This record gives sequence, C-alpha cells and structure tokens, in this order.
Amino acid sequence: MRRKTINFMLKFLFLTLFSLSLTSFANAHFEPPKTLREKRKMEQERKLILDNRIRMLTIWNFKVVDGIPDGNEKNKYYTIYYDNNGNISEMVVYNDNGSIKYKDVYNYDEFFNVIELTKYSEEKMIEKSNFYYDSSGRVTEQINYSEDGKIDSRFIYIFDIKNNQIVFLKYRPLNIIEYQILYKYDADPDDANNIEIIKQDPDGKLIMRVENKFNRKNERIEKKIFDENNQLMYYFSYEYFDKINICSTIEKKSPNDEILSKTEYRINSLNQIEFVATYNHENIIVSFLQYTYDLY
Repeated sequence: MRRKTINFMLKFLFLTLFSLSLTSFANAHFEPPKTLREKRKMEQERKLILDNRIRMLTIWNFKVVDGIPDGNEKNKYYTIYYDNNGNISEMVVYNDNGSIKYKDVYNYDEFFNVIELTKYSEEKMIEKSNFYYDSSGRVTEQINYSEDGKIDSRFIYIFDIKNNQIVFLKYRPLNIIEYQILYKYDADPDDANNIEIIKQDPDGKLIMRVENKFNRKNERIEKKIFDENNQLMYYFSYEYFDKINICSTIEKKSPNDEILSKTEYRINSLNQIEFVATYNHENIIVSFLQYTYDLY
C-alpha cells in the first residue's frame, strides 16, 4: 500500500468535513440528503472516492506560533476511513495528545444510504442514529438514541413541493415538538438552490434564520446568519478560483462588513486542495491544516 499526500475537491470537503447543519443533532458532521440534488452530489462524491482509490484521509493540525505554522509540530485532528464502495466507514476524532476522543461508525443499505451512525467513546456507545428514506433516497425520518438505548429524539422531514420547501420537525419523546426548520428553495427542492433556512419554536417564534445567495453558476456566494430578533449577527462571503468550481476563500464578516476571520484553500496544478489556513481579524494565521491520503 502506498502513501501519498493528495487533497480533494472542495465540494467533497464541504459536505464531508465542514457541513454545518441547523438540526444540531449529535453527529452534526453528517447530514442525510433531503433532496435528489443532494443525493446526486453524495453519489458523485462516493464515486470520486472510489475512482481515486482512497482508503483513508487524515487531517493534520499544525501548531501555530505567532502566526507561523510549525512544520515540525503537528497532531492528528481526525481520520476518515472508507470502505471498498467509497463510503465513509469510520471517522475518528483525536485529543491534542493523540489519544482517541471518539469515533463514529457508519452502516449503509444496498443503495449506499447511511442507515445507522453510532458514536463511541472509549469503545462504549454513547449515541446512535437510525435513518429512513423514501424510494428515491431522500431522508424521511431519523431516530436518535442515548447511551442507555432509549430514544432521545426523532426528526421528521416533510417534502412540500407546493411551497418549494422542506419542513424539518424535531420531536422529543412523547411526540413533543422541540422546534421546526423550514428549508426554502428558489424552485422545486429536488433541483433548486436552498435560499433560506428558518428555525422556529413550536409556536412559530423565530430562533434563528439563514439566507443564502447564489450566482448564475449556482455557486453560493453569501450566507447570512440572523438571530431570534431577525437581526444580522454575521455573514460569510465566498470566492472561487477562476474557471473551476472550487472555493478559494471564505470570509466571515460582521454586519458592518468588518472581516472577523478568513479561510483560504490552497490548491496545486491539478486543482487539488493541499492546505487550509484560517486567519483572524488581524490577518494572522490561527489555524493551519493539511490533508494526507492513504490509497489502495
């Protein structure tokens, strides 16, 4: 088996590593596909992993001193293992001392849908989620269990094509609604952009809201985050490399357009990401990550 440092297309990194979800369930790094468009993207990513014979991805976190990454001091951040079908089989998260903090184990059906995700700490199950899908692979329900095996919560997804939206409901035991999320699209959700996300309590009171803005290439160029009073807290702006659908920079900004932080993605001549650097509001590096892959 040979080891080679390579880096992957950003759309894979976003969905697998940096995907942020308002559902706030225990395994927040994984969000099951709500639409056919999301399902197709996940399938493309699986095939990309398979075609490139990726066995394992390790993310390394460099020590940063006075804004300079120290190449001699880096720790494993987390590792992702892939099965022979290109699916994630395990994700291991490490403590700073290199010991395992926890790991997630994924199980799939014959259509490559995640049907079970279990989180372990020191080999003991602490959380588990089961996922259910319609015949097209859209998620319809998720049931979450605590470490004692009892149901902790239940998620329901309702596809509302009439209003170009998906309704997400989080239930606590005894069928008590904790909150709901409205995912709004600019057309049929199966093929459109998600332009707004509204999180509300059971009485319809706003908890938070997200606005997404896209360009003509369907690339997201802005994401605004609003609080419970519908006041803008901060927003993200996205820039892309010329002629390729890969994000080059993400800036987090205040309502007054002041840069709070910036993340830059560095690619090689093959349009593969090599490093990810995050800067603070003074444009000083505060985080530096490297991605290395083991191949079959």
